[in-house]
Amino acid sequence: MAQGDFGVEVPTEGSDEFASLGIQFNEMARQLERRLEELQLERKRLGAAIQRSGQAFGKTLERGALLELAVQTAVDGVGAHAGRAALRTEAHGRLEEVAGEGDVNRYRDAIAAAEAAALEAETTVETEVAGDFALSHPLRAQDSGRILGMLSVVRAGERFTPGEREVFGFLAGQTGVSIENVDLHDTVKRQAVTDELTGLFNHRRFQEVIANEVQRTKRGGPGMALIMLDIDNFKRVNDTYGHMQGDLVLREVARVLRESSREIDEPARYGGEEMAVALPGTDLDGAFLFAERVRRSIESLQMPLIDGEGSLRVTASFGAASLPPHQDKADKDDLVAAADAALYRAKRSGKNRTVRAE
Repeated sequence: MAQGDFGVEVPTEGSDEFASLGIQFNEMARQLERRLEELQLERKRLGAAIQRSGQAFGKTLERGALLELAVQTAVDGVGAHAGRAALRTEAHGRLEEVAGEGDVNRYRDAIAAAEAAALEAETTVETEVAGDFALSHPLRAQDSGRILGMLSVVRAGERFTPGEREVFGFLAGQTGVSIENVDLHDTVKRQAVTDELTGLFNHRRFQEVIANEVQRTKRGGPGMALIMLDIDNFKRVNDTYGHMQGDLVLREVARVLRESSREIDEPARYGGEEMAVALPGTDLDGAFLFAERVRRSIESLQMPLIDGEGSLRVTASFGAASLPPHQDKADKDDLVAAADAALYRAKRSGKNRTVRAE
């Protein structure tokens, strides 16, 4: 037994104290053997969970999928009955659940108590509520130390062991780093297709969108429309009030354009003071109505002057063109040229108006 072999039993002949002691000794050996088997299984389970999480965390670049995986791994890794990941909507905002495993509602009170205690302590905390034991750990940004959210697990009737707490803390730390990496990836990806000044898509992204939508139309898609707009007399704004004022005008017009667009629309800065919007599934009349709505909103803007004295109003001219559905010979450059020609006619005929493509 000293060598770890608990399968050999001591003799228990007779009915004296030595036999009774032998029976108890054999039972203790069997319990130790069962516990060793449980520990070996637990070690394999934890190792598999950590290996699986490490591989998946490195491949997952979508926040929701990553958090679902983190919760599943934490629940499996420590033998919990349920778990959840909750993120802050703002720097110090309330926690909102974004991923769950098991019957989270059944243990909501225990989880809430653990999360509140862990937020205050800023480390792993275990709490107990009515026989339910919950572990919670902050998900922390590595660069700033800011708490992004919480990872929590819970089970009924049994405390978590020190080893399980250690594994859980490791998984939570790995999850925090992975969330930060996903956010960094999203930021870099967004910057690659976004105009820094206006927050609209840049010219490169616009060309990709138009090409994709035209190809979709050629394959039997629902058609699309394109709006081109140009801020009237923009050079005069820069010459009179300076480029900082011009930048403010661009940002405000872009804001109106963005807020007027649907989720499927693609507003972009085409270049200089010229902007564009790709409108999937929209015909020429729909594009004209959209452009007129945006034009009136821009016309009603009153932008404060940088020097603080008075305000500035601007207008914009619009050209609208469209591709009807099922256009086998649709061409991206032809669509852009048609919208641009309509915009030129709007500028030439008095500005602050919308013209349909011929």
